[in-house]
Amino acid sequence: MSIISRSPFNFKLGWGDTRSKLDPQQNISKQNESLAKLIVGLGNVGERYEETRHNIGFEVIDQYAKRNDFPTFKENKKFFCQVSERFMNGQKVILVKPTTMINLSGKSVRAISQFYGIKPEEITVIHDELDLDFGTLKRKEGGEGRSSHNGLKDISAKLNSNDYNRIRFGIKDSLLEKMDAKDFVLGKFSKEEQSKIKDLTEEALNLI
Repeated sequence: MSIISRSPFNFKLGWGDTRSKLDPQQNISKQNESLAKLIVGLGNVGERYEETRHNIGFEVIDQYAKRNDFPTFKENKKFFCQVSERFMNGQKVILVKPTTMINLSGKSVRAISQFYGIKPEEITVIHDELDLDFGTLKRKEGGEGRSSHNGLKDISAKLNSNDYNRIRFGIKDSLLEKMDAKDFVLGKFSKEEQSKIKDLTEEALNLI
């Protein structure tokens, strides 16, 4: 099932070791849901990538953390990411920003999900989507599907599953027809698009 949000505007769219808090050796298979839920925002680390189309996942997860009073993200080298966590409604919620390059995001997702015994169904990945027009958001149950996103392909391969959830942010616009897709995703939003990102991000938070 997909949940689609389309804006009325014409636009396109880190923590220390917590093993003492959550024992990964518990028999999770006997429970109806994982002891923890994982929310992953995709992007590339580094100043040169800030505010680029490919980093919209980072931007949204930062706003999700702010809205829900999560602590500051901290780097965790064991899990190849920046991470923040807190309990919400009796369940540990872990926010992750992989510090691998975006195309290798599966390395981080696999490491942390295996450690905590988090099932794919309890994982939500927030990412940019070339296959959707700017201004369109979709929540999709299930993983890679037909997406051309290499970060998703790597996550699916590392988890050996497509059963995780996705928040897809459309970034396609007419400029894509005039340039290579790689250069397009690593470029910044136009001024008009930037003026709409805040509203779109608010919509996205409601889909998580």
